[in-house]
Amino acid sequence: MFSVVIPLYNKENSITDTLHSVFNQDYNEFEVIVVDDGSIDASLRKVQEFTDARIRVIQQENQGVSAARNSGIKAANYSWIAFLDGDDLWKPNHLSLMKQLIDTYPSEKVFASSFEETNGRQMNGGMEPSTVFTLGVNEYFKRYLTFPNLLCTITIVADKDLLLQIGGFNPKIAIGEDLDLWARITQKTSIVKSCAITATYRLNAENRSDIGTYNMEKSFLKFIQFRQMKTIEEKKFYRYWIWHQLKFFLVRKELKNSMYLISKFGFYLLRY
Repeated sequence: MFSVVIPLYNKENSITDTLHSVFNQDYNEFEVIVVDDGSIDASLRKVQEFTDARIRVIQQENQGVSAARNSGIKAANYSWIAFLDGDDLWKPNHLSLMKQLIDTYPSEKVFASSFEETNGRQMNGGMEPSTVFTLGVNEYFKRYLTFPNLLCTITIVADKDLLLQIGGFNPKIAIGEDLDLWARITQKTSIVKSCAITATYRLNAENRSDIGTYNMEKSFLKFIQFRQMKTIEEKKFYRYWIWHQLKFFLVRKELKNSMYLISKFGFYLLRY
């Protein structure tokens, strides 16, 4: 039913708990594909301590999280891809909820639940756990402006053929690669979103990509092209993210990144 794809890079202190959260699922028709993206710590050894026949390991030179996930997608034996990162956790009902959504909406190709952070903050827009809605392209961009944590990779299940058709994650992007993919997905199909919380995002996990210096060369911001956008909702969505990052850079006094955004997008920041 599900191929669980876990990219792994230097998560020796986290990966054991992550895998336990997968093998403790109350739905057990799945395989686990761990893509070791050139780890130089004990991450791989930690994975190899698991003897469950459902786990496979792919080793590759370090290419980044997008390429690692793509390798897992291509190697999957099942038609549904469930994503989890090597430092985050699923609640025991995550896959069973995904199975329920797939059965309820058989014509849909992408599903998402909601998540919480380790500080207890719940990222479900304050909605009841039973709430389920469908995101088309305009609805996705519009809702994101009031629901910034609308989608998170660790809550997503997607059809393998669809992911391959749209090219998977952009391997040039390591920051915001998920935002880029969801935007491309909604150009092709809708996303069924459940407000039930079935995953935990660990804020202080090791080697987080959002900690430290922001690398603009690997950011989705570099690939934004306003002239190719067809709707005002899409333009407002990207304008939101540019402003969000610009404020972040200014607070951290990252003047080079600040000036890059102003020089490239200044006109669009004022217009939309």
